[in-house]
Amino acid sequence: MKVAYKYLPVISYIQEEGKKEGRLAAPSSDLPCKGTSALDPVMLNPGVTNIYTQVLTPGWGWLMSLLTTLMLSLMPWPLLGADTSHPYSLQELYRYALQSSEAIKISQEDIYIAQQQRTKAIAAIMPRISAFSLYTQYNRDRLVPGGMVLQPNSSMSNGISLDESLSLGGKELKTIDMAQKSVEKSINDYDSVTEGYLYSIAGAFYDCLKAKKAIDIAQANVERLTLYRDAAKTKLSAGELTRTPLLRAEAELSTAMTEALQAQNDMRIKKATLKKLAGLTDDFDVRDDLPTAHDLANCLTDDVECLIQTAFNRRSELKSYAAQREIAQKTIESAKSAYWPTLSIEGVLVKKDDNPGWLFNNVETAYATITLTLPLYEGGVRQADLKEARSRQRQSELAIENLKKTISLDVESSYLTYLTQQGVIVSLKETLAYATDNYSSVNRQFDAGLATSLDVMDANNLLVTSQRKLSEAIYGYELAYLTLKRSIGIPLNAIEHPFVYN
Repeated sequence: MKVAYKYLPVISYIQEEGKKEGRLAAPSSDLPCKGTSALDPVMLNPGVTNIYTQVLTPGWGWLMSLLTTLMLSLMPWPLLGADTSHPYSLQELYRYALQSSEAIKISQEDIYIAQQQRTKAIAAIMPRISAFSLYTQYNRDRLVPGGMVLQPNSSMSNGISLDESLSLGGKELKTIDMAQKSVEKSINDYDSVTEGYLYSIAGAFYDCLKAKKAIDIAQANVERLTLYRDAAKTKLSAGELTRTPLLRAEAELSTAMTEALQAQNDMRIKKATLKKLAGLTDDFDVRDDLPTAHDLANCLTDDVECLIQTAFNRRSELKSYAAQREIAQKTIESAKSAYWPTLSIEGVLVKKDDNPGWLFNNVETAYATITLTLPLYEGGVRQADLKEARSRQRQSELAIENLKKTISLDVESSYLTYLTQQGVIVSLKETLAYATDNYSSVNRQFDAGLATSLDVMDANNLLVTSQRKLSEAIYGYELAYLTLKRSIGIPLNAIEHPFVYN
């Protein structure tokens, strides 16, 4: 959908002031929505000086006018009545992203491959039935006196065979167990990949929310400084102030407009990042649906050991490593079974047709063979396989212990960050309340002539800083909760395993 951008809040003020001063031409009935670029210049009358220059010295007033007009022309503001993009909540982004992510689909294919390997392992213990046909053409037939055929001119044999080969050490059964564990490992790997992907989506989502809030704060700052600039202009006209406070107000307003432009650009960058991660195709917006309660798997907020133990029981990475350890143990058993003999059974039914034939031809033949094979020397391959399997088992044990240490540190650091963000929000809310009251009081004092312009600027800067810090702390707190939730193994979203391949 198309969205047109203009600077209605600031432009409307400039147009009204311009009409009063006679320095700005009357605008057209409606601002253009279709066919206009987001970077179209403000609809100012060409060659007309900015209304601010009436109170500035001729030496640099034209430069301030040019800079202000340029900044306004570059700052996108949504037009009234324009189409709005679809707002996504975090859960909606999760569902959309899981359907379009290439990384998720690759992990699903890994599960499918593991399932097919399990099918092949089961097929290895099943008897094999095969049909065969053999045609032989000789150079000539040979007959002996009495009509007996010593060698026919041609011979045709057709038959069916059934054969089965099994290790007496149960190697094939252990291979099936390993294949089943490989399927479980692939599913756990899929969960791990999905959680990591959803966490990156959540990070980009909260970055967009912070950028969106930063735009609101920047625009509110522009509006406050505009009002202050107007008040300073009025006091200057009345002779209550010198030109210096007005110049400071103009400079602060220009800085605020620059910050608003930077906030808009930062929002576009954050949305582009989220769009790429989630695979979105159309324009979109983000919706602030913060959770009302935080689930920590029935653990108290001050019980770190409970959180760590929950992580040991739930983390998909640890489950994957445990499956790998079991596979290594089965590999050792499979390597040991190579020392056992192999039993092979074969049954064959053959029908033979010779040309020319004779009376005593054996037309049909059925037989069975049993073979027991015991390898005596193979150059040390079996011993090397066994040592390799034991080494891989030791590797898997060490990997599990190392992962447990990493998980413990991950849970503890996430927990401390989560608690810190809680305390920071409480303090910043108080700071914002004080800063808001302080700004209102200083503003009233300035109107009464009891406060200076420096007092107003300091109060405004404190208010803006408090708003930004609180906004970042709130969304940082939600992201810290998701980080803790992921570290203890609570799924960020209901994951559907791709068992459709079974």
